[in-house]
Amino acid sequence: MVRNFFRSIALLAGVLSLACGDGTGPSVQLLPQGQIVAGNNHSCFLNVDGRIWCWGWGRLGQLGNGDTVSARSPVMVAGGLRFVQVDAGANHSCGLDLDGKAFCWGAEVFGELGTGNTIGFASQPTPVGGGLTFLQVSVGDGHTCGVTVSNEPYCWGLGLSGQLGTGGTADEATPRAVATSVRFSQVSAGLVATCGVGGGGQVYCWGDNTFGQLGIGTIGGFADVPTPIAGTSQFLSVSVGSFVACGITVERDAYCWGQGSFGRLGSGQQEEEPTPTPSLVVSGLKYQRLVVGAQHTCAATINDQVFCWGLNTYGKLGDDIGPSGDSPSLVSGGHAFIQAGAGGNHTCGLSSFNEVFCWGLNIVGQLGVPSQSRPTFTPRRVIF
Repeated sequence: MVRNFFRSIALLAGVLSLACGDGTGPSVQLLPQGQIVAGNNHSCFLNVDGRIWCWGWGRLGQLGNGDTVSARSPVMVAGGLRFVQVDAGANHSCGLDLDGKAFCWGAEVFGELGTGNTIGFASQPTPVGGGLTFLQVSVGDGHTCGVTVSNEPYCWGLGLSGQLGTGGTADEATPRAVATSVRFSQVSAGLVATCGVGGGGQVYCWGDNTFGQLGIGTIGGFADVPTPIAGTSQFLSVSVGSFVACGITVERDAYCWGQGSFGRLGSGQQEEEPTPTPSLVVSGLKYQRLVVGAQHTCAATINDQVFCWGLNTYGKLGDDIGPSGDSPSLVSGGHAFIQAGAGGNHTCGLSSFNEVFCWGLNIVGQLGVPSQSRPTFTPRRVIF
């Protein structure tokens, strides 16, 4: 789900010049840093060499290694491509190659892979149709969205709740332009809603609004075109989960809106009623990255620490603080994390040394630690 990594890859051309000096193509250092993402029951890691490794539930091909077998240890995504961005959703994953072309793999029930098909699955990267060049791609549950090099948003897949932003509720099996003249720097696809950051840092959301997760000041209904959220804050990034959305402002503060039960808004309270406008996450911390999972949120501070809040089933907050946390709690272990990936019932973090750690539920291997079969509240290192 999440995921606000890609715009820094505008520096890619300079990085590539360091990676191709021997005339044999990219070698080890391709990207300035890796990227970690988590889907509902699988995880993926984009290494600095441009290769993607995935692990966890793979019965629908979402690991991308050419088969449909779940993996408790990382397996390399097939096809020999080099990528600059990756994202993982409920049952599919997508990535961008060096040319900004989108590839997806996994379940294709509603057209979420963007290949023109609406049945079956793909067990390795498959080109998204339409011939578009993207800056960023975001994977939700049944839909996918991206921002092109001209900052135009496109979505494809399930459209029942207006989450494609096309002005209707039809499914789309190939990318279709979002019905807006706004230019976006980033989009995030969640369960049944989508949000993006437009010009001037204004966040726009569209899709289902049952719990106020569109942030537009009302609860219920849906919006099938981008609608500005309430308030005057300017945002750098936004992330959408199941029924909650959160973002980081230009002041590096975190705000959340939507379903507030089990502390999911990080407001310091167990909000039983939905909050349809941005609510400040109480911490006093300054953040650089944030990602919303199914029922919890994790964010990396500017000092390379990851804090999580929300439902703590199976220890996915990274600390034994009880059934839930209504304000940010530091992930245990003392690691310097620069990113986090929040999934269904697990979380992963990327350290400043490009090492991956995961914690939470491990029933299908989503932690990537074969020796650990039971849930864990403590980060465990993934070995590649």
